[in-house]
Amino acid sequence: MTRPIENDVTIDAPIKYELLIINDKERKFNQDPEEKRRIKVNDERERREDINEGFDLLNKLLFPTTYYKGKASKAYLLKKAISNIRINEKRLTHLTEKFNYLQETCLKLRADLENVKM
Repeated sequence: MTRPIENDVTIDAPIKYELLIINDKERKFNQDPEEKRRIKVNDERERREDINEGFDLLNKLLFPTTYYKGKASKAYLLKKAISNIRINEKRLTHLTEKFNYLQETCLKLRADLENVKM
């Protein structure tokens, strides 16, 4: 797949990606220590923001009606998420068993109906 890039130049997307990786590595090697530190600090800040956004979303999903920003601790959110996953796994198992039972019952009733018709 080709994509246009700056100045209407078209190159293959994988090549562009490889060039970006090489340029990024060269950029990191050719920087002074202070610039490298700023990049690391910025990367870490972005990582923390991503994690916090994930916990905010988890908070909203677990407590949709009582969501208050920063109200629940991260440890509590993780414990609650694990609890909800386990409950949903049990529900899934129960519903799968119930579905299989109903499916078997339906097949038996169809067979009985066919026997009555004959």
